[in-house]
Amino acid sequence: MKKRVLLAEDHPETIEVMQQELEVLGYEVSVAQNGLEAVEKASAEPPDLIVMDMIMPKMDGFQAAVWIRQNPKTQNIPILAATALARPGG
Repeated sequence: MKKRVLLAEDHPETIEVMQQELEVLGYEVSVAQNGLEAVEKASAEPPDLIVMDMIMPKMDGFQAAVWIRQNPKTQNIPILAATALARPGG
């Protein structure tokens, strides 16, 4: 049985590249295009891993992670934070 990854990302080009790469590595990938959808999908069918863009519409990745951690059904799912933002010295 394939491991399932929830990819929470709002940029179509990034979704395409990341989804293809994850599938090549053997993962089953579902996509959420905003934080609210990520929370809903994680709860409906808990994945093995969530790759979460931190800057998304409707609910950002920070807020979505809080909601996911507060739900007993999803609280132990690993969340990998992903962002295109960079900070000097960071």
